[in-house]
Amino acid sequence: MLKVDPALAEHPADIELQPPLDLLKLTDLDYLWLWPFFFWKMAALFLLNPGAALAVITLALRRWQRRASVPPTSAADRD
Repeated sequence: MLKVDPALAEHPADIELQPPLDLLKLTDLDYLWLWPFFFWKMAALFLLNPGAALAVITLALRRWQRRASVPPTSAADRD
């Protein structure tokens, strides 16, 4: 240590060093199934694109079917 508060200068200190948390290196296979929970935001962004595309296609098909089911109106049909 380079600097210490004067009140703590004469007291012994315990220093514990722990390894860094590596989320990609899971050594215990019992926890291997948990890896998707670390990356749920990436998975949500990945699934957002096809979900938005399906929503747009569904809305377009509904509008197209609605237009196709309405009989055409013309001046000749109003007699």
